[in-house]
Amino acid sequence: MIPRLVYYYAYYTDPNSPMSGYINSSLSIFQTSDFHEANKPEHSTEDFDTCRYRDYRYPPDHERKYTHTMQFWHILAAKMAFIIIMEHVVFVVKFFIAWMIPDVPSEVKAKIKREKYLTQKILHEYELNKLRQKLCERRTYANMEKEVIASEGRVELAEVM
Repeated sequence: MIPRLVYYYAYYTDPNSPMSGYINSSLSIFQTSDFHEANKPEHSTEDFDTCRYRDYRYPPDHERKYTHTMQFWHILAAKMAFIIIMEHVVFVVKFFIAWMIPDVPSEVKAKIKREKYLTQKILHEYELNKLRQKLCERRTYANMEKEVIASEGRVELAEVM
């Protein structure tokens, strides 16, 4: 699919029929006389001079004989771009789904808030009871003022937490 798209957008020659010539451009030419002795086929190659195979390489009469053409590198770059784009699409979808599904259910969040509220309420009542006990003991006004300031600081600290 990707080689066809690369040919369609970059290498077509006929605007009326953009895919004409695709098969010819996707096949490379090999000259049978270039076979090494160890790699020659068992049957005779004298019946034909060239062989076509699926690849993107320069022909035997080119100065860069049998090396990859620029079309090969364009297709390779397009394949890599496709892989990277698809990977990022998968990551975005994964993060979106993770964002949509909360880690902590709403019922648990409500119970945590209620627990925090009850803890603050108990601490506040404890401080009030302690203050009442000290008032009943009839301590001096100066000592009482220090204790009230200290207990107000604890209440403020409890509210912050």
